[in-house]
Amino acid sequence: MSREKIDIRRIGSKANQVTRRQLLGSSAAAGAGLLTARASATAAPFVGPFGGKAPAFRIQESEKTAIVVGEADLETLRVDTWGSLLQYQAYRALYEPLVHYNTKPGPDGTLYYDPENLDFRSAESVEVLDDGKTLHWKIRPGQTFENGRVIDAKAWEQTFHWHFDRKGVGLAQAQVNGTLKSKDDIYAEGDDVLVMKFAEPNPWMISAFYILNQSVIDVEEIMKHATDDDPYGERWLEQNTVASGPYRLEKWVRGEQLVFHARPEYWAGKPDIDVLVFRIVPDASVRYQLIQKGEVDIASGINFKDLAALKDEPNVVTELWRTNNWHEIVMNWDSGPLGDVNVRRAIASAVPYDEIVQQAFYGLAEQLKTPFGVHVEGADPELWPYTYDLDRAREYLSQSDTPDGFTMPYYVASTNVIEEPIAILLQDSLSQIGINLELQKMTGVQLSEALINKKIEMAEFSFYSWVPDAGYHILWNFMPDSFANFYNWKNEEAQGVAAKLIPMEPGDERNDLLKQFQQAFADDVASLPLVMLPESYPHKPNLSGFAYYPDSVIRWDKITME
Repeated sequence: MSREKIDIRRIGSKANQVTRRQLLGSSAAAGAGLLTARASATAAPFVGPFGGKAPAFRIQESEKTAIVVGEADLETLRVDTWGSLLQYQAYRALYEPLVHYNTKPGPDGTLYYDPENLDFRSAESVEVLDDGKTLHWKIRPGQTFENGRVIDAKAWEQTFHWHFDRKGVGLAQAQVNGTLKSKDDIYAEGDDVLVMKFAEPNPWMISAFYILNQSVIDVEEIMKHATDDDPYGERWLEQNTVASGPYRLEKWVRGEQLVFHARPEYWAGKPDIDVLVFRIVPDASVRYQLIQKGEVDIASGINFKDLAALKDEPNVVTELWRTNNWHEIVMNWDSGPLGDVNVRRAIASAVPYDEIVQQAFYGLAEQLKTPFGVHVEGADPELWPYTYDLDRAREYLSQSDTPDGFTMPYYVASTNVIEEPIAILLQDSLSQIGINLELQKMTGVQLSEALINKKIEMAEFSFYSWVPDAGYHILWNFMPDSFANFYNWKNEEAQGVAAKLIPMEPGDERNDLLKQFQQAFADDVASLPLVMLPESYPHKPNLSGFAYYPDSVIRWDKITME
């Protein structure tokens, strides 16, 4: 491009010099209060999840301890929500799903999920009945929550009924997973069978139940804390939990750290790593320094410039997975000028796609040209006609109701390192056609909630493709009543086509319908796909077991330490 490049390499504060000693023991920059991981350390008593004071805990010298640095603290322990990636990492340690994926080597030698080979977890098997409209999950015996309460079919029934009663993200996920219409469609038959009845079958109705916010929770304990103004015990669950997964939460110092201990009574056996310490380090450049110098074991949320540099570090392993996750621009059709298709087409023609890939992602991402992702059968990038062309963008805008442009707020998540660099490039480009963006920052949870409530005019959003199927994506994002239809997109013909293809098995007939849907999506600029996101968790060479799963979350019970 002819215009001068914008330096987005160091947005945020200057990198501090932080050592492992400071990180683990002192109150120095970004490291105050973290437990000494390789030696004995005792913490003060804290209020435990069941009331009263829990005993002080000790990390023994013989315990394997992994120190993980992430970009943002958890905002809640309530599993049925969206938030920072570190929040999902904590949930995978704490909560157990019905099923997950096994893995297989990819073309580059790294491990990827295997969609044909499921790893049964809380369920030991599933039976498909009634022409695919009924599932019987056989619940594995010998499982307990950390408080000793048995995890059986009744505990699972209570979990799903709690989601349906609350009407939050957990309900939306359950409905998308299997077109479940009411809580009466999910019930226990005895202690060991969980029954699910669907309105119609779909290709993902089994595998989708690996998703985090469908994990089993101790509803009996949660409801002990319900009140008249908090009828589902959510307030208690914001900062307390009863683990069902491989780890239990030992300590949480907000804004600083979380400490997890492996559960020896976990049904699959105690994980290899005894202690996980999640340390909150908001500055991405400091996280980079810590993993580069070997001061921590795993890092997340690394800037792409630094991620590219880490690939050449001999003492850091940097797998880079080609994922099915995408980053998009949400344009709310009910927000003034964005309801005009020519405005949306103008914006789509003014996005500096190549510059975003090269400057914001240092060439590690790839442009997205479909409403789906690279691992989805039927996705056709040839149907997306928009390229960076400011003259074409001005022509579209001249045909709109706001030919002279306008000013609009543009929202980014402060907890996502990729969003502000993209926003700066986009802001500069759109200003050249008369559209002025006013950047506004929110936390990831705040932005998600505002998007869900359709209160955002224009924003960036990362969609983690938890189920790699086009019908699943459409059901989540692009139907009139879809939970994540943040765009308020309505196209009766296209969504009628979508309704036909959603329950169909992959194949030529479905792909033909997907072409029709994608053509309408592009004509309308229903949303604005930007890039496919790569995934990486730089880590020390003595750790192994990392793989790419569709939710991009580490399976902590699969990680081993030499």
